[in-house]
Amino acid sequence: MRVVSINKYQVIYYDKANQLLKSEWLEESAKMPISKFRKEAERILNFALKYKPRFAMIDLSNFKYDFNQRDMMWFNSIHNSDLAEKVGIIISSQENPLFQGVNELINNNNILNKKTKMFTTEFETLDWLDLKLV
Repeated sequence: MRVVSINKYQVIYYDKANQLLKSEWLEESAKMPISKFRKEAERILNFALKYKPRFAMIDLSNFKYDFNQRDMMWFNSIHNSDLAEKVGIIISSQENPLFQGVNELINNNNILNKKTKMFTTEFETLDWLDLKLV
């Protein structure tokens, strides 16, 4: 897996052999203004359009941005393409305040609802995606 983009908010990886695009959000995301959050979300989608991965893994374990209803509505409006076969989302626990918002986002998006699951570890996510990283 190689890094294709990195900044203080997230690292984006691509594994060509497994056709996996991974976004790992960093703790600095707590300090993002809404405009930066939107730019970062669009960046992930642009890499998905570029690489056309079969699988995506979004690691929100360290995501600290205050994701709200307005952000969910915006994200749903731009996420109208079926970009990956399966999407695994990592959230540290169901007690994480982000869990409910992401769960709602998935359930309210027809595309995500069919192919997305949430997990607490990368190992569980990779197992569900049926991938083995070397």
